[in-house]
Amino acid sequence: MPFVMPLWACPEKMVIVLSPLNALEEDQAARFAKLGLRSVAVNGDTYNACIHNSLEKLRYNVIITSPEMCLEHADFRRLLNSTSFAKNILALVIDEAHCISQWGEKFRKTYSDLGTLRAFVPAKVPVLATSATLPPVVLSQVQKTLHMDSESTYCVNRGTDRPNITWFVRRMTAAKSDLESLSFLITFDEDGNIQPFRQTLIFFDDIKVSLQALTWLRERLPDSMHSQI
Repeated sequence: MPFVMPLWACPEKMVIVLSPLNALEEDQAARFAKLGLRSVAVNGDTYNACIHNSLEKLRYNVIITSPEMCLEHADFRRLLNSTSFAKNILALVIDEAHCISQWGEKFRKTYSDLGTLRAFVPAKVPVLATSATLPPVVLSQVQKTLHMDSESTYCVNRGTDRPNITWFVRRMTAAKSDLESLSFLITFDEDGNIQPFRQTLIFFDDIKVSLQALTWLRERLPDSMHSQI
């Protein structure tokens, strides 16, 4: 919502949101459309002559796209760089801004070049960088990359505590490849019946191990519960 609130004051303008994933772009576009905004996800899968023509005619007031589209897609970059288009930009939003630090060096180097976008938009267009993962070192890098002057910008920290999320730390007694550490997820009632899973997120830093964990859990559950994992 904060991304697009200015559009209710200036509905003739547009907000450009940079998102790291196509799925997030499309989800945000759908959410903004439900608010009555003319939104579109612009990426390699959706970009075509029809979309380009609609963008050129300023038919959208929320454009959700990616760093690669802005910096590497010739037609879209040319559009952003045109005065007739750029003068209608109300704000530039970098969503999940921690990706500048986490991905910019090797994985997606366009994130480290996002500061060049400042040259595409009028000087007075505000840039908003948002994230739930901005420790001081990362915040400093984001500000530096986006050329955010500390004297003319400000930081709003709303915290990350959420009433529907509970942190739970469980000490592993073996190597991470020892999947017995996941046995606490399977609980039983007084009659020995397996209880339904509580909604849980398990993070792995290895795809192979995550698939092994999936198999390990399903082998210990009735078929009726396999779809819950």
